[in-house]
Amino acid sequence: RAAVVTYGATLAILGALVAIGARHAFALERELYWTRASGWTALGALLCSLCATPVGRVLGRVRPRAERAVAPWRRALGVTAAATASLHAGLALSTYLGGSLDPIADYPWLRGGALALAILWALWLTSYPRVVRALRVKLWKPLHRLAFVAALLALQHVLLAPMAPVGWVLGVFGAAAAVGLLRLVPRRP
Repeated sequence: RAAVVTYGATLAILGALVAIGARHAFALERELYWTRASGWTALGALLCSLCATPVGRVLGRVRPRAERAVAPWRRALGVTAAATASLHAGLALSTYLGGSLDPIADYPWLRGGALALAILWALWLTSYPRVVRALRVKLWKPLHRLAFVAALLALQHVLLAPMAPVGWVLGVFGAAAAVGLLRLVPRRP
């Protein structure tokens, strides 16, 4: 159920963003809008996936099963983050970067985004128990803690990007960090 709701909502959001972007008169405006919108969607899903566990821990204090019920949502949001980040990268590569990977080496904000995407791909690949067993991944949990590194790289990507709304970005990451502090809430005995 969590996957259906998450993926469906993401498709609806992306569909709305495509429709809104299509109203721009110039191709460059449309491409920039779609690239940025897909990036913000990916970032939102990533931050929500990171906030799922702390929120589940707090809810678990009220309802004992709530903490375990968060896991499918966290996975669905993480997969959504990786998929929409891939869409974002594909749009950037086909428009802004002109099909060339060379600028990634030249600009720190592109390097940060590429590294975050690489981490998200690794996490996406190992989000399925059958794949983890087939690949014989022993350290699944430490591997998935790299999601925090991906979030920091995404923060760097956004803050260094041209025309970044720095105040807004810091506010969103600050709110996510504040929710993350809920991890300090002890589990229900």
